[in-house]
Amino acid sequence: LKPFWLRRCPAHGPPVVPSRWRRRRSSAEMVVGKMPKAKAPKPERTGLAAGLNKGFIVTRRELPTKPSHRKGKLSARTKLIREVVREVAGFAPYERRMIELLKIGSAATFKRALKLAKK
Repeated sequence: LKPFWLRRCPAHGPPVVPSRWRRRRSSAEMVVGKMPKAKAPKPERTGLAAGLNKGFIVTRRELPTKPSHRKGKLSARTKLIREVVREVAGFAPYERRMIELLKIGSAATFKRALKLAKK
């Protein structure tokens, strides 16, 4: 019998990694609805066979955005429903506290309000 770190998963995939060895995600990575950063466009190909931008010169296709890329974007219907609920129910206690901190207006209270919003 092989040691557990050399065992392969049932479908002959990569070795099975014990959960205690897995990398822990930071709190920033666990934020729900975080939008991915836009990638910088790649530089033009040179047409040469060597180098960083090697390869045949082609025109890039303009692809439509994936449906998964609009995660977190509010639709008009959702926005309207949230506005109606806000009118009826009012602000949550933490939201009221944030508004109060922002009314004071100093840089320190602004920072504290942002920290409160992150929680």
